[in-house]
Amino acid sequence: MHILFNAMLLNRRCSGVEHAILNLAQALAGTNAGTGDTLTILVPHEWRNCDFPGDGVRVHRIRLPAHIRTLRIAWEQAVLPGLARSLKADLVHAPGYVLPLNLPVPAILSVYDCQVFTCPHWCRLANRIHYRLLMPPSVARARRIIVPSAFTQHELSQCLPGAELRTRIVPLGVSSVFVPITDPSQRDALRRQLQLPDHYILHVGRLDPRKNLDSLVRWFTQLRARHNLPHHLVLAGPPDRDSARIAGLLDALGPDSRIHRTGRIDPASLPAFYALADLFVYPSRHEGFGLPPLEAMASGTPVIASTAGAIPEVTGDAAIGLDPDDATGWITAMHTVLTDGPLRAARIRLGLERARRFSWEQTAIQTRTVYREAFNTGSAPS
Repeated sequence: MHILFNAMLLNRRCSGVEHAILNLAQALAGTNAGTGDTLTILVPHEWRNCDFPGDGVRVHRIRLPAHIRTLRIAWEQAVLPGLARSLKADLVHAPGYVLPLNLPVPAILSVYDCQVFTCPHWCRLANRIHYRLLMPPSVARARRIIVPSAFTQHELSQCLPGAELRTRIVPLGVSSVFVPITDPSQRDALRRQLQLPDHYILHVGRLDPRKNLDSLVRWFTQLRARHNLPHHLVLAGPPDRDSARIAGLLDALGPDSRIHRTGRIDPASLPAFYALADLFVYPSRHEGFGLPPLEAMASGTPVIASTAGAIPEVTGDAAIGLDPDDATGWITAMHTVLTDGPLRAARIRLGLERARRFSWEQTAIQTRTVYREAFNTGSAPS
């Protein structure tokens, strides 16, 4: 089978969905040996961040400024079908919500969440227009639809009825780069190198309204006011639509707030950010999966996470789960995890065990199973 994997969303500043696409493409390449498949990965010509080594793997570079969204969309709809035909592809995987509507071969579509339908007020205007226009026909056209969680599967069935029989759950994975760092000298050296506080609570993610960071800032401020703790709060992630509001909150708190915004983190530094933190917090109001809590767990950091969306499904009993509006609960839980040694150790152990259940290799294996099912099936079930 010749699989065409469309990774044209990749860019130098990958985050969120792009990271999932990158990790899956690498894992598919790494597990391709012995399958008898040919895997062709489409990437923008300027993509040089990493290679995709593997037997039977080809990288096809497209001379297109793919970071310009309208050009990428036009290319996918007008050119990609012909490219799939000329490359003699047997199957196309579109891993980013939409697929070319005139593909001459069976298609797999990945959908990570349904926020443009369920929570449009949290989405950028460009996403609302693009996905609300093209997701419904893409879902209808796809022979199989891959979602990362039962939560997203349910949302998709509610938003676009008729997709449920063709939907398959394939959880995302945790990269092997996320591991505990226990050597004191190594921790001290990394802390100095990255200019991190000696003790801090960490959040990783875009400054996006659904991340509920305004509440987190208030909770941390109250935690400091009630308890004499040395901790700082580090908000690690690129700016987004909530940046101005968060900046306003921090300006009002003044220079002694102990709250730090890092901006975009170099992927090579992210494992250390997780491993050096005393606590990871994730108060999001909606997630189709929620990978950062698992990455924190794999790094040996205890996690407090929201019970919204797919997060409880992902974190299981390894995280302390709280309603994203339960201010008292969050403040109490943060203080408890930071001061109760036995509870903290138990949460770390549970987190490490939980994270070991998720790997990109396993995600690739399950994804390839969906490929075979779709390829060996005639018309999609309705």
